[in-house]
Amino acid sequence: MTATTAAVTTASDWITAGVAVLAFLLSVAAFVYSRRATRAAEASAKAADRSAAVAEREEKRQAQEAEERAVRWQLTSTGRYRPNRLTNVGDGTAYDVQVQVADDIKVQDHPYEKEVIGPNSSMLVGIAVTMDSADDTVTVRWRNSPDGPVRDWSHPAVEV
Repeated sequence: MTATTAAVTTASDWITAGVAVLAFLLSVAAFVYSRRATRAAEASAKAADRSAAVAEREEKRQAQEAEERAVRWQLTSTGRYRPNRLTNVGDGTAYDVQVQVADDIKVQDHPYEKEVIGPNSSMLVGIAVTMDSADDTVTVRWRNSPDGPVRDWSHPAVEV
């Protein structure tokens, strides 16, 4: 081997070694970058799961509030010695409506039941609270759907 050949071989060995070191450094950098990208993707997935859970809870809350607002009651007087008017002032229909009062309240045409009371519809409730009445509460029980859970609303009887 001549000096020129040895110099070329040594130079080419150095170039090969340099390329190998460069390739090694690039692979280490790619590995580090992929680990960071994996961590970022995992963090993003966790954040998306949390956001989805928050959105689901909010949707359930809004649905529950809408259901609670669907049927709302108002009890008003229709005049002296006349029955009270129980009105559904909500946007939904009430099913299996029952009006209950304490035993010491005088009533006319009791029991008060109606299969359906639609929005802005009402029924008359003839009740008379006397001075001897210990409890003047009128309780309305209904369902927001024919097979839904029973709900209730209580209000003091309207004085005439």
